[in-house]
Amino acid sequence: MSQSPKSSAPETCAFCKGAGEFDGRRCPACDGRGEVNVAQPAKRCALCNGTGRLCIRGCPACGGTGWTAILRG
Repeated sequence: MSQSPKSSAPETCAFCKGAGEFDGRRCPACDGRGEVNVAQPAKRCALCNGTGRLCIRGCPACGGTGWTAILRG
């Protein structure tokens, strides 16, 4: 059972630094608002799954899975 957040306050979006867009596109983390609501206690980021990095383009070799098949003859 998870606890309910005690408070929620707007905070500058760390992904787009408050600009509302990155790389000429609308920021997916704040939906172009430039700020996100942060609830206490802190929760893992749903966008980057807590890694702090966002994969814009998947690896062409593994398709973004991180695994490749090794063909042995």
